[in-house]
Amino acid sequence: MIANTKQVRSLVRKYFDEKLNSGSYTDKASESDMRLVTLQVSPDSNLEDLETEIKFLFFLVGYENRVKVTATRYRKYLRIKASFVA
Repeated sequence: MIANTKQVRSLVRKYFDEKLNSGSYTDKASESDMRLVTLQVSPDSNLEDLETEIKFLFFLVGYENRVKVTATRYRKYLRIKASFVA
């Protein structure tokens, strides 16, 4: 089962809010019914550990969302594929 955008935001903010900055947004994914929830990670957080922890949380809850990390020179992002809820 794939979590929707609201479920993804709720779970991630509930358990990992201290590791995230306030910025988040949603991008369209290549599939028409999917979205990428993008969350900005705080600079002092370990990106790989955070990715592993979120994947494990989704596994425990029963979700199969894809979690990916991206980074630029100045910012780190966590991108989670989610189903779209209008």
